Amino acid sequence: MPSQITIGRFGSEFDVSEIDTWDLSQDRIRVAGELFGLTVAEAKAARQQIAGLAESDEPVPVTWLDDSSQDGYYRVVSTSVDTTELTLTNGHLVWSATLERPVGFSSLRPSLLLSGTSRVGKPVAITAKHRVVVTEGFGVGAYSGVPTETSVFLFGDVPLLVMDLAAFAPRNSIRMIGPSSLHYIGAATTKMGGFTVIGRQYAQTVEDWSITNGFVTVTPGTSASAIFSIKVQNPAGSAKPAPTLTYEIEFGRFAAATWTASTVHTVTSVQVLHETVELQVVRLSGTINLGGTGANSFTCDLSLRRGALGVDVIFQFSKADKYGIGWVSTIASTTISAANTGFYKTAADADGMSPFIVHPPSGFLGGFTRDLAAGRCYFTGFDYATAPFFVGLSEQSGAVTDAADMQDLYFSTVREVQRMVGA
Repeated sequence: MPSQITIGRFGSEFDVSEIDTWDLSQDRIRVAGELFGLTVAEAKAARQQIAGLAESDEPVPVTWLDDSSQDGYYRVVSTSVDTTELTLTNGHLVWSATLERPVGFSSLRPSLLLSGTSRVGKPVAITAKHRVVVTEGFGVGAYSGVPTETSVFLFGDVPLLVMDLAAFAPRNSIRMIGPSSLHYIGAATTKMGGFTVIGRQYAQTVEDWSITNGFVTVTPGTSASAIFSIKVQNPAGSAKPAPTLTYEIEFGRFAAATWTASTVHTVTSVQVLHETVELQVVRLSGTINLGGTGANSFTCDLSLRRGALGVDVIFQFSKADKYGIGWVSTIASTTISAANTGFYKTAADADGMSPFIVHPPSGFLGGFTRDLAAGRCYFTGFDYATAPFFVGLSEQSGAVTDAADMQDLYFSTVREVQRMVGA
């Protein structure tokens, strides 16, 4: 049976069917319930999710099957979980939460704010295509720019509305109007051990994590040299896309005209740095041996935005050396554009997608050299500096690809933030 109650993302993975208390006092509600029949792993994950609800002040959607008049957006003031031995033996979990309606609003609804500024801080119109994804059931309010809209089914029968904005104003707001039950459809999500992470306090699973937004899924690499792997569902057309091929990313060292990938690396920590509907940021930390340089520390930050067809990557290596990024498997590539800052697979794969890598422009870390025959890029200078990349898959039909749009999106200064606003 469906959950009696959902609070934010809690209730979407576990059957929260037993509600013992629903006490209403002015703008506050105290709700308490129990979870039965969970495995120990499920009980631990549910405990983390309940505790994580109180980490943010941002209102979250709440639904209650017994009384839908109480549905709406609430702040989670506090939570508690009974952590007796029952949780660790038979999966029985007792929990409670205090919810508060924001004062002064008859109702709340989510709104996307798209903001852009030039490098000198002057607001300007953004001409690069920017992809915005909302649930079709929400509908959207007024926005500037001319969108191309496509309905895509990635979550059962609930379609997503993909809007490719050709241009928009420096501060463009997209108001979403619809039932709160659709709030998390298409949201950026991090999972540990197969369960959704809420907040940033959780049990780490360095070998079983993922970030997804429905289009893109990033997971640990399976090859010896792969730091992470990525797959992207082709969003073309209205039918649910077919399964997509997976590509793996490696970091390597260039010396004596030879690329040597890391065959020895250990991820010791997976941290969630940012956890919101529109953006998830995960940091991988550990040690890596780049081409025989010995074990040195590294961090790799992965940022995935809702609706994006690629993941932002920031790699930092503790040893000054010529290092770079590439595909684990050899991929014959083509320069994206005259800007000379990225490359994509020359021939589309079986899913009609073309994997691409966007890297910093010339002048960064002494400039770069690319091996287009293999699909790699490395920096020619020796430095400890942090190197940013954008890795993803673009739609491709014949020789036509939107990799250039993906590159422009990466280098544009657009930021998407979802906030709750009063009706």
